[in-house]
Amino acid sequence: MFSPKRVDQVYLNKQHADFAYNRGMRKVKNEKMIEVQKILLKNDNILRKHFNVEKDAKHVVRYYDIIVADGFDFRYNVGIEESRKVIMYFLYNYYYQIFIENKMTQIKIYKI
Repeated sequence: MFSPKRVDQVYLNKQHADFAYNRGMRKVKNEKMIEVQKILLKNDNILRKHFNVEKDAKHVVRYYDIIVADGFDFRYNVGIEESRKVIMYFLYNYYYQIFIENKMTQIKIYKI
């Protein structure tokens, strides 16, 4: 890939000049942040998929194992709110609550 370093070095044409635009690698300093954002977006998409299955519902209840099988990573969330022994975990567009009912771990999904 050619990029001119002096005034006498010129591009052949506009296509040649525009070739390198936006083709560089992402900054290494943001590598961890980009990795975390990908995981958060994937988690948000998994919750959206399960929430949109039931129409006109204020919340959706799913088994913990089903969400994990879809690839959800419970270690990553945007925020946590704890009130009256209820812990809510927040993502970009959804939040969820983990609870145990009949010896089965379940997740209640809400839309923000």
